[in-house]
Amino acid sequence: MIIARPVELLQSTVILWSGWRIALFVFITGVLTAFGQAPFHFLPLMFITFPVIVFALDGAAPDVSKPGLRSYAPAFWRGWLFGFGYFVGGIWCMGSAFLVNPDRLALLFPLGGLGLYVFLAFFFPFGRFLSPLFCPAG
Repeated sequence: MIIARPVELLQSTVILWSGWRIALFVFITGVLTAFGQAPFHFLPLMFITFPVIVFALDGAAPDVSKPGLRSYAPAFWRGWLFGFGYFVGGIWCMGSAFLVNPDRLALLFPLGGLGLYVFLAFFFPFGRFLSPLFCPAG
């Protein structure tokens, strides 16, 4: 297949990344995913970015040497960074509303803009924790 080889190469590359490379990669992937929705409606981009985040989460297998939920920390942060990038790229207009009247509302931008993105980004890693219930290994 024409598409199979590049996808396998991307998958094997993304699974092996760690540290700042994967953090920056999943954040940018989240931002690009937002372009698949209004006002851009570039839907084909989402057919690329969602499999990429699945590859990134596959590379964050639980570390059984760490106790409890700490073993899921890499998957949690990859999911959170994807969600943060997605909401920064997708609902930036909510934060920019505080800059219409900057004399009175600019101080609320960190809370209403960035604070909202930080909070909403937690939904993505929780979905990662629930995914083994619906798609068991093997």
